[in-house]
Amino acid sequence: MNTGVLFNQIFLMFCLMLLGLLANKIKFIHEQTANDLTNILLYLVSPCLIIKSFEIHYSAQRLDQLLLIASSMLIIYSLQILCSKLIFHAVTDPRLQRITKFGSIYSNAGFIGIPLVSSLFGDRGVFYVS
Repeated sequence: MNTGVLFNQIFLMFCLMLLGLLANKIKFIHEQTANDLTNILLYLVSPCLIIKSFEIHYSAQRLDQLLLIASSMLIIYSLQILCSKLIFHAVTDPRLQRITKFGSIYSNAGFIGIPLVSSLFGDRGVFYVS
């Protein structure tokens, strides 16, 4: 993969985030509008992008790759859960302990990761990343 394309896409997303921040600072977008746009992105656009990526022709090779990725992710999540229990065991506040464990196990890769992978690798990349 060309790293120039990757940096270009990240720069473009950064510019869009800055535009949103600027629109919020000058009160062009109100808090409720920002919440509504976030909900549209999370509950409509992202699921449609994922569903579209799964509309591909069946092949045994793709199924094998999907099963390999799924089993790898189960192992990785298990290791993350174990590590977070060991690392954050010393945190005494149970609420803070839950938050730190959750934050260290589950990333927010879907919010930025799926659009980035979509622009770099198309539907095939979204199929594997989701």
